[in-house]
Amino acid sequence: YYCYGVSMLILDPRAGDRYRIAAIDPGTHRLGLTFLDIDLSLPERKLIVTDVFTHRGEKLLANSSWYIDQYGEALGMRQAHLDNLKQQFELYQPNCVISEAPYLGRLPAAFRALVEMIAIIRQAAWETDRRLLLETVDPPTVKKAVGTKGKDKEDVRRGLARQEFLSWECPATLAELDEHSCDAIAVGVWKFKQLMGMADNATR
Repeated sequence: YYCYGVSMLILDPRAGDRYRIAAIDPGTHRLGLTFLDIDLSLPERKLIVTDVFTHRGEKLLANSSWYIDQYGEALGMRQAHLDNLKQQFELYQPNCVISEAPYLGRLPAAFRALVEMIAIIRQAAWETDRRLLLETVDPPTVKKAVGTKGKDKEDVRRGLARQEFLSWECPATLAELDEHSCDAIAVGVWKFKQLMGMADNATR
């Protein structure tokens, strides 16, 4: 199923000329999601930002009162994210899914919510295609992959701007993206570097 080339790129038989990464910055209220392609037809590997979004939980709920009526607000928001992610995965057909892992800081409730979101993402991937197995990577490793320590909200954006292999097919520009979309792309950058043998293997 997998083979390892000289470049360390994991080739998926379904990939064709492009290997597609779905990368996620998880959150119940703001979830960053991007789809990035590696063009396998070119000897010089580029990571192409195909599309990127920040999905807002409140907006997903507002689109259908059914979620709140059926589940209540908190569970309804998670169900709305599940359905939305499945729609996105079905539309974009990624070859792999990777998310930033929850980080246990000073807010245990926030950590618990992120753990629940990881379960939602894993379920969405599995229900879309049982070959899609969610990977996670810790936040410090993601920041290291783009050459920043994340001291402020603009650090990741500046780090992305320095990645010469990044190219854009997305209608949005880097300057237009919010921090959640930037963080999602940074997760994808880490995965790209791992596939290219350029990053530490720190998924968990």
